[in-house]
Amino acid sequence: MTVSFGTFSCSLEGFEDPFETMKVITEYFRELSAQQDDTPDIARLTEIAQSTADANVTAEKLDDGVILRQEAPRSRQK
Repeated sequence: MTVSFGTFSCSLEGFEDPFETMKVITEYFRELSAQQDDTPDIARLTEIAQSTADANVTAEKLDDGVILRQEAPRSRQK
């Protein structure tokens, strides 16, 4: 799932519920737009995605955006 903010794109991979995560990211983009800031912060995007994920999230920076990947959940040991 991908959303764009100007020429910047943010893609989600491996998320169980990408819609919920993308809703929060879209709200962040709206806040940036209201502040007339056109440069999303990749660390902030990663934090946002991590807050909705059940596992660690990694970010791959691209020339025109970022891919956020949710890693496989860690198995719980008994």
